[in-house]
Amino acid sequence: MLNVLLRFWLQATVFTLASLAWMIVQMGGEWANLSVVSYYKLSATLYALGVISLVTIWWVVNQFGQWRGNLRIMHGVATYAYRAYLGNVFWQTLLWDWWGRQLATTHLWLALALLWPATWLLAFGFAYLLHLIWGRRPVKQK
Repeated sequence: MLNVLLRFWLQATVFTLASLAWMIVQMGGEWANLSVVSYYKLSATLYALGVISLVTIWWVVNQFGQWRGNLRIMHGVATYAYRAYLGNVFWQTLLWDWWGRQLATTHLWLALALLWPATWLLAFGFAYLLHLIWGRRPVKQK
């Protein structure tokens, strides 16, 4: 089974990137407009399935292959993924309003290529920072 999944990782990557490109084209540059972005659209559903398939392939390869140590990284990222979910919308909206919309008028793909990692880093970074801050709170004694 491991060899079969390893043969399909490239196809899963191409499928995921193609569905992401289709979704971006459907949005027409309105990256932060929630009325345009919908998980009910076929492109968004296919993109989500592509990401799920890539994560699944990565997990199986790490679980049953030679890279078991990478599972700690995956669990660490998963710990903050839910915490960063709402922050993702917040940071994406702010970045889009600050510079993304203006840059997208002349360079749409550059704006998206910069906006996505910046949003991801800020959302996860802020979630981790809040984790550190809340971890230092004094515990109330009974």
